[in-house]
Amino acid sequence: MVTAIPATTQPERESFIPYSREELIDLCIEDGRLAPDDVPRFRAFCEILAAHFNFEFHRKLEMLKRNFAPFDPDGVDNSNVVTEAVASGMHLKRFAATLREILESANYTQLDDMAIHDAIENSALIDLKTEVDFNDFEEVVFYYRNAKPTTLEVKRFFLWKRKVETDIFSHVVLGIKYKPASYFHEQKRKIDKLNFTPGLMYLYMYKNIPRYDLELLFPNVELRMNLIDRLMFVLPALGAGVMVLMKALPNLLLVLALILFLTLGPSWISMINVREDQIKDFTPVLFAFASVAAALGGFAFKQYSGYQTRRMKFMKDVTDTLFFKSIATNSSVFHTVIDLAEEEEAKEVILVYYHLLTSCVGCDPAELDQAIEQWLAQKGAPAVDFDMEVVMQTMQAVKATMTTNGDVALRERALLEVEENGDCRVLSLLDAKRLLDKLWDEAFDYN
Repeated sequence: MVTAIPATTQPERESFIPYSREELIDLCIEDGRLAPDDVPRFRAFCEILAAHFNFEFHRKLEMLKRNFAPFDPDGVDNSNVVTEAVASGMHLKRFAATLREILESANYTQLDDMAIHDAIENSALIDLKTEVDFNDFEEVVFYYRNAKPTTLEVKRFFLWKRKVETDIFSHVVLGIKYKPASYFHEQKRKIDKLNFTPGLMYLYMYKNIPRYDLELLFPNVELRMNLIDRLMFVLPALGAGVMVLMKALPNLLLVLALILFLTLGPSWISMINVREDQIKDFTPVLFAFASVAAALGGFAFKQYSGYQTRRMKFMKDVTDTLFFKSIATNSSVFHTVIDLAEEEEAKEVILVYYHLLTSCVGCDPAELDQAIEQWLAQKGAPAVDFDMEVVMQTMQAVKATMTTNGDVALRERALLEVEENGDCRVLSLLDAKRLLDKLWDEAFDYN
């Protein structure tokens, strides 16, 4: 049983904007800074802007699909292309670089090795000792988004509960490229016993994962009992073992006497109070041997069954945790991430464009960054760390050769431009829509 208690610590500041694009557009309009005639123009601008990013990210999606194909576990037949791809490494490098770029566009944050090892050393929902062999991996891509500090109250034994303070990641993306089969042959590991195919890449997306349970997402995680679980297993076993030995002690003495009689002679059996006629009558000895074997064998089987039952419970806890929190696997992961990246980039550009159009005319990048963060905090999102530098690069890349404001001469214009004094400015709503429309018209130029 797990109970979530609201945390008192402040959430981690991230670039993720916790509103959908439609919600953000409505917030801008409800702000009342747009003239009534500009409201439909602003909505039209947002619509064609989203279409522009959809087209741009479609190209990246095709690149992901092309470079993922040799390593796709769900591929029709990749047995021949895996060796070639592993040898060159080009497909893997391109895929990993593009996936990281898209995840960062979707405002995901990369998890470093220290964070992963810290997760292995601690536990949250599932109190297990875990081990992950990172030597199995050729490439690891691990990102999260929207970390919320939470105090979990986890039931441990009977009425005893423990509190765990940890972050809950709303979304986690994990990509693992395993080393080729030759590596596992060198490690004397049987390929048919592995729960993955060497040389392939596996992608996973999960939701609501505690920071201290991240290691459970790795397919090669090994589960071990922790100290308390071992004590709960060993101490009852010792107590039961003593009782079995006490009951079997008379028969054990008879078996020991037979061994002494056959090896050292009749004089030795008197030391353990066994008569020679008891040894010569072989039936009691056989019965004693069978009784001892049955008692010890039954005890060993009972302990082994108890261990297997507890292990199955652990595995069920892990399976339940992952099954109900899984969002997507393999190629469906980067389809989902592409959609999230489109959404985030559109929201960021909408925020910058709206503020430069209405309230931040003549602002430099630092002032604009601060104004947007304060505006989001007023709207209920105080933990956003807006990345103005990246958004400026995105908007400056949206450019075309055109005329604006009634000019006759053609010149290259961008959605956002920086003046000589460092102030930022954007095109009017009409010119911005014309710019995006021109880019859309030139998307396929067969002249």
